Amino acid sequence: MTEGWNGFDIGSDLTPDGQTWEDAIPVEERLGGPSEWGNSRWKTFLQCPWKYRVYYVLGLRPAVSHPRYEALMRNLWIGGLYHEARARYYLEHFKYVDSKGVKILDAEQDEIDEACTKAMFRMADLAEKVQPTIAAEARRLLLGWITLNGPRTSQDDRCSTMYVEHLIETRGDGFPYSTRIDRILWDDQLGGVCIQEHKTASWYSENLLASYRTDPQILGQIYCWDRSPLKEQHGPLAAVEVDIAVKAKQREFYRHRVPVNMEAVEDWARCMMSEYVHLMMCAAHDSWPRRRANCFLWARPCELHEVCAECPSTEESKRTEFPGFSKPSKK
Repeated sequence: MTEGWNGFDIGSDLTPDGQTWEDAIPVEERLGGPSEWGNSRWKTFLQCPWKYRVYYVLGLRPAVSHPRYEALMRNLWIGGLYHEARARYYLEHFKYVDSKGVKILDAEQDEIDEACTKAMFRMADLAEKVQPTIAAEARRLLLGWITLNGPRTSQDDRCSTMYVEHLIETRGDGFPYSTRIDRILWDDQLGGVCIQEHKTASWYSENLLASYRTDPQILGQIYCWDRSPLKEQHGPLAAVEVDIAVKAKQREFYRHRVPVNMEAVEDWARCMMSEYVHLMMCAAHDSWPRRRANCFLWARPCELHEVCAECPSTEESKRTEFPGFSKPSKK
């Protein structure tokens, strides 16, 4: 057992060579993941320019040897595998039914249903060989989700799928931004296109739902849609639907619609432009200040906390190597 955040224990789920579930999937088959100028990158800069320097200028990430590596990554692994499996489910359906809901292969519905289900759970099967406990938790969520929303249920809306893991990039307002959208679908009730964001969460509450109205990832998705050729082709976005899987002992699944608020999106874009100017100034002067107010978030220390706690000198600010950090291997 290894010590996780706040003293809780988590079981080690890494192979001796430090592999994760992604290593069980051939590189050419991998889907999803962060986009170049997506929310993850911007969130790092907003949290702390110094951390941004370590992650995106030096290209370092917590290594397997980092004392908090598994605690840092556990939720990301579960969410990432869950995302990957859901994407395979919809992509498999595209082999039989096109984005307009028209059959393109002569197959019985039972055959299509079985193929989609197998494609989804294949991801958990592959991951189990490398990270069995992560695979087991993802499989538990997938089983619950497909029981409520899968084949032969009233919630089965596979035929509404238009795009899966679709990348949109833009520099329309003077700053780079990109997003990889989990699923884009046509919503008959709304009479328009809806972005569906697949999320895993530890709890479900009014505060969680309220947070989505100002969530920068969701605002960024609406922003990208509004400035992409997809809007001209399919019309304005009707809503963003957050498809939530709650990782509690008793699994819970919800779909929550976030209305499109263009005033909030434009305000977000103005803020992003200011932040991009700040980022460019940091890069031009090679000066990346620490934002110490964010050293602890959700009662958890930043993974660079021990380094920053050493009270670095001016020379220390030029440091390029850090204990427990390394450049990710390209596989």
